Amino acid sequence: MKKINIFLLMLCLFFMFGFFMIFFRENYPERILIRCGLKEEKTQEPGINYTLISWKSSLAQLDYDADIAFFGDSITQMGNFQSYFIDKRIINLGISGDSLCGMTSRVDMLSNVNAEKVFLMAGINGLKDDTIKSSVDSYETLICSIRDVAPDAKLYIQSVLPVSQEQEEFCAKNDTIKIFNNEIENLAKEYGATYINLFDLYENDGYMNEQLTSDGIHLQGKAYEIWISEIEQYIYE
Repeated sequence: MKKINIFLLMLCLFFMFGFFMIFFRENYPERILIRCGLKEEKTQEPGINYTLISWKSSLAQLDYDADIAFFGDSITQMGNFQSYFIDKRIINLGISGDSLCGMTSRVDMLSNVNAEKVFLMAGINGLKDDTIKSSVDSYETLICSIRDVAPDAKLYIQSVLPVSQEQEEFCAKNDTIKIFNNEIENLAKEYGATYINLFDLYENDGYMNEQLTSDGIHLQGKAYEIWISEIEQYIYE
């Protein structure tokens, strides 16, 4: 009988311990106080990208000297450039879905990595909704911002790539992309940057070559080799 009582006592203690562990781990005391109106709930400020802030902070502390920085959106982000140029210190600063304004807001990342060369690809996100003039003005602002934070870096402006016929409904039409590319080529000349025409390498009958894309916008793995072959001369010049 005594052994049974000891067993029951230990079992009760075990369940009580488990209950309090869950109670405090899930922060129930604070939840109860908030529910009762005794404590104000903490919320993140709307419109603030805390992940981006954390990334920028990490880069600032890293004190990393890169030979080359790739700056862009998801098309850049998905490129494994380091694997092609193993003798270079490369950092990929591509972020999926990023726009010209978004890239301008995080341009100080470039000052944190001290890159000697910056390869820029930007503009496809937002080109459908903005006018060409507005997009070109935003692109010029981005170039000026890059010049401000990385004045000694050599800047390479890469054209926007074509999209498939199906994706023209969701992105800019290829005719619009061509006009935009002509405008940013002029900006490259104006600001002493090197313009690299990638559009023609991926275009087939006016659209993105279906053999080179996974969804009409983004590139398949081996399609990056075309990009790599085109920029290799600039990587090593």
